[in-house]
Amino acid sequence: MYRVETIPGGVAGRHYHPGPELAYVLEGSLIFELDGQPPVTLKAGESVHVPAKHIHNAKNGSTTEPVKVIVFMVGEKGQPLATPVQ
Repeated sequence: MYRVETIPGGVAGRHYHPGPELAYVLEGSLIFELDGQPPVTLKAGESVHVPAKHIHNAKNGSTTEPVKVIVFMVGEKGQPLATPVQ
């Protein structure tokens, strides 16, 4: 489990995780893009589940305020936290 704070206009970049991920928005808005699905805008109090190894991207929905998210992930010991994708 970890907390992420993304700068205004910040983008995570397309990537995937070795195990499932649950992200909960604490403050701000997060534009979440799961490959093959339309983007979803999440606001404080909303969450998203990402199955293991599904490619996705996350963007701060604001150009003036940071977004704060708490993330819970499950993965095998020794696996990378995230793998970037072109």
